[in-house]
Amino acid sequence: MRQRMLQTGIMEGSSFEVSLTLALEAAPRFGLEPRNAKRTVARMAKVVHENWRKDFRAAGASSHETQAFVPAFEHRAMELALSLQ
Repeated sequence: MRQRMLQTGIMEGSSFEVSLTLALEAAPRFGLEPRNAKRTVARMAKVVHENWRKDFRAAGASSHETQAFVPAFEHRAMELALSLQ
């Protein structure tokens, strides 16, 4: 599996790791209320989770091609995002 790293940190002094926790902690710096940021993440995650395979098929991707993208859409960060309220 490919290492997921950001090219720039989300906040000054933060790591370059891909982290939903860090992104949510940074929400106020971008004018977002933490509660609204969590709801937005959960809503977006639900849409992606429920539709990515169908959208790949609609775009003409084969089962093999679709399977190759599973790690990009089904991972711990997605589970965390889906669990937010």
